[in-house]
Amino acid sequence: MRKLLLAIGLVLALPLAAADGLNLAVAEWGNPAGKPVLLLHGSSFATHVWQQQKDPALAARYRFVSLDLRGHGASDQPARPENYSQTQVWADDVAAVMAARQLDKPVIVAWSFGGDAAINYVRHYGRASLAGILFVADAADSPVPEPLAFNRHLIRFIESTRATDEQHAALAIVRGFLDAHNRHEVDAAVAFYHDDASFALSNDRGVVTGREGLLELERLDAQLGSWLSPHGLRVRREGEETIVSLDYVVEQSDIAQAVGVPLIVAEAVPRAFVIRDGRFRRVEQPRFAPPCARAMGSGFMGFIAWMNERADPRRDRLLRRDGGIVLTAATAPLWIAGIREWRSQTSWAPNEEDVLACARYEPLPVAASAAEPDRS
Repeated sequence: MRKLLLAIGLVLALPLAAADGLNLAVAEWGNPAGKPVLLLHGSSFATHVWQQQKDPALAARYRFVSLDLRGHGASDQPARPENYSQTQVWADDVAAVMAARQLDKPVIVAWSFGGDAAINYVRHYGRASLAGILFVADAADSPVPEPLAFNRHLIRFIESTRATDEQHAALAIVRGFLDAHNRHEVDAAVAFYHDDASFALSNDRGVVTGREGLLELERLDAQLGSWLSPHGLRVRREGEETIVSLDYVVEQSDIAQAVGVPLIVAEAVPRAFVIRDGRFRRVEQPRFAPPCARAMGSGFMGFIAWMNERADPRRDRLLRRDGGIVLTAATAPLWIAGIREWRSQTSWAPNEEDVLACARYEPLPVAASAAEPDRS
């Protein structure tokens, strides 16, 4: 009967006992098999503030549980200060509702004062049992303004929490690698790769394979002062491999700073990280955005021309006989120091429009990129 009532959208009032014996009023409606959403109202209000969230579109997809916080609505309202003063009691109330209603990784929607209860739950119970918390700011026109816009935002937030444990694990691997990379902890960064993994360099410059090659690559990035911040990470499954794509990367490095390019943006990569058995099988380096490539390229070409004009002895270490550059962990400090010396002596600077366009560049996201179709 309970499932039937919920399925047809009626509201059930379901009292339960708090840890300290108080009676808490709980309402429930929506799809009993849907993603659970726990609603926590603001000060001086109660479950009635969520009337607009009884919308049929929401009720058809999600399971809503609304708690009258202690001292509010139909819940007990004891006069003793100790029933309210401890953070633990608010945390326990949320935990009691989650346990009694068997809410598996709910999304908490906490409006105004309800945010205190949500924060106290995390303080005492941690966040592992939650899919997410949506904090709703207080409003002076009504408890929940613009219900249509709010409900659409609520849908987007709930759906964004649906990542599987495998997806969370894949993103944790990527973030762990980036933390080690950005701290220039070479061995820790390379530990995220399989021994036979490969790293595809941008602009068809070849593929680095094997542990020694990857160690040299991380040593080079450490000498360059590389710092990476990828954005728009998405996870999908292909057979036994997990693919992480990215929409763009914001980069900084000592060598780019030497050239006069303080911020670099790199393009989307549909298969940026290929993960199997918890480690990288393949990583693909993103291409610099065109204005970034122009600014960096002009700096390298200018420095090379300056060395050639001076017959600078560093040429033998920094350039191959065919004119290609030699950029390794050993030569990176020479490049950075040489570029700084060249600029200080010549007052050269990159094209200002390219530098600004580089920093402001907005790449197309993976979904809109024609580089490779999404196989999800």
